[in-house]
Amino acid sequence: MANSFDFELTASDQASASIQRIEEVVKNLNPLLNKTREGLALGGQESRDKLDSLGSQFNVLARHARSGVQFMGDLVPPLKMVGGLTLGLGGAAAAVNIVRNNLTEFANAGYRIDTVARNVSMTAGAFQELTGAMIENGTTRESAESSIVGIFDKANDAAHARNDYFLALLKEKKIGISETKEGLADVTKLINDLNRVINTMSSGEQALFIQNLGLSPELLSYLRNTTSEVQRLKDLARRDGLIFSDKDLQNALAFKQQMNQISAAFDGMQMKVQAWLGQSEFLAASVDQIKQVVTHGLDNVTLGSILTFNSGGKQADLLRQAQGDDQFKDTLTWKEKLDLNLGYASEAILKKLKIYYNPSGEPGISTPDSQPGNNALGLRNNNPGNLRSAPNTTGKNSGFVTFGDPGDGLAVLSRQLMLYGDRGNNTLKGIIHTCA
Repeated sequence: MANSFDFELTASDQASASIQRIEEVVKNLNPLLNKTREGLALGGQESRDKLDSLGSQFNVLARHARSGVQFMGDLVPPLKMVGGLTLGLGGAAAAVNIVRNNLTEFANAGYRIDTVARNVSMTAGAFQELTGAMIENGTTRESAESSIVGIFDKANDAAHARNDYFLALLKEKKIGISETKEGLADVTKLINDLNRVINTMSSGEQALFIQNLGLSPELLSYLRNTTSEVQRLKDLARRDGLIFSDKDLQNALAFKQQMNQISAAFDGMQMKVQAWLGQSEFLAASVDQIKQVVTHGLDNVTLGSILTFNSGGKQADLLRQAQGDDQFKDTLTWKEKLDLNLGYASEAILKKLKIYYNPSGEPGISTPDSQPGNNALGLRNNNPGNLRSAPNTTGKNSGFVTFGDPGDGLAVLSRQLMLYGDRGNNTLKGIIHTCA
C-alpha cells in the first residue's frame, strides 16, 4: 500500500514554476533568519538593512504564494514543499519575535538606566559603569541598582542633617559627603572613598562597618576589591556590553516614547470600540435576544427575533400577549394568523395590534410609527430569513436579496427550511446555527 503521505501533483507548467519559486525563497530565507538572530545590531544601520532585507524576502514569498494558489487551485502540493514552507515561516516568526522582544527589552533597559541614574544624581555613564562592575563581580543587575539607590538615600539624608548616625560613622573613618551641582550627595565619590578605606580593614571590621552603615552585602563584596581590581571590573563591563553609549540611550528613550504612543493609541482605539459597542443596535439586539431565550426559551417569538421577523423587546412581548388572546386572533385573517404564529411582525399585524391594544395612541405599543426597531433590514427587504440568494428577487440590499412583497420572502424562507430538512438539518438548534 502506498504511504498515505506520498502525494502526486499533476499541474500545469505555470503551477510547477510557482512551486519552485516558493521553494527557492524558503531556501534563501533560512540563512537570512539565522544571520538576523545572531548578528542583530540594535539601533544601527546594519540592523535596519537586515530588517529591510527580511521584509523583502517576505514580500517575495507572499507574492509567489499567491501566484501558486492562483494556478494550483485545489491540487495538493508535495509534502516536501509544505514542510519547507512551514519551516521557513516558523523560522521567520521566531526571528520577528526575537527582534520585537529584543527591541522592547532594549527600550525598557535604556529607560530604566536613564531614570535611576537621574534619581541618584549620577550621569548615565557613571551609573552604568558602577552597576556593570558590580555585575561582573557576581551581583544581579537589580541588586546592584538597589544597592546604589540605598547608599544614595542614606548619604543624601546625612548630608542634609536627616541621618546623623550615618554621618558620624563616616566621619569616624575620615570620610566626607560631597555634593553634586544639584546639591545632592555625590555617590560616585563616596563609593570610591569607601573602597579606599575598606581595604585598610580586616574582613570582620569590613562586614561590621558596612552593616552599621546599613549598606547591602552586594556593595560590601564589591568594595572589598582593590582599586586596580575595581578598574578591571569596569573595563570588563564595558567590553562585555553592559554599558550603553549615549547614542544607544537616546535610541532607547526614543523607542520607548514610540512604544508609549502606540500603547496610548491602542488604548484609545479600544475605548472607541467600546463606545461603538455601547451605541450598536446590533449588540443591543443580541443582548435582547439572549434575554428572551433566558426568559421565554426558544419559543416562536424568540426565534422570530433571531431571524429578524420582529424587532424584539416590547414588540416581542406584545406578540406573545396577542398569541394568547383568542379574541384578538378572531380579528385576524388566515394570513395574519400565520404571521402571528411565526412571530412575524408584519405591517398588517402591527396595525391591528395598535388598534386593538392601544386605540388612544398612548406610547409604549410597538407599531410601525412608534417602534423604530420595526424597520429591521429583513423586514425592509421583505426577506425575513435574510437570504443572500433566491429566485424571484427584485435586487439586493446590504448583501441580502430583496422581494416584491412579504409573501414572496416567506415562501422562499419556507422552501429553504424544507431544503434544510431534506439535507438532514431538521432540528431547531441546527437550523438556527446554520441560519444565524
